[in-house]
Amino acid sequence: MLIALTRGVPSSIANCQLTHLDRVPIDVDVARAQHEEYERALESLGCTIVRITPTPASARVRISKGSDNSAPYRSKFAARCI
Repeated sequence: MLIALTRGVPSSIANCQLTHLDRVPIDVDVARAQHEEYERALESLGCTIVRITPTPASARVRISKGSDNSAPYRSKFAARCI
């Protein structure tokens, strides 16, 4: 069984630090929709999604750029489905 660990998009994502892009406002609703798409893609590959409890709002959030720039949000805890 393939398992993908994911963590939902916290409201605090709007306060994250970007290290590879110029700072632009992050739309939390868009990020959440992209995350839902990401989870659906993992499920379509046969992964079982296990959602991890969100961290406190004060926790540092990382953003990683998608390889095709279409989905710039990706949880740092998301597992790749191989």
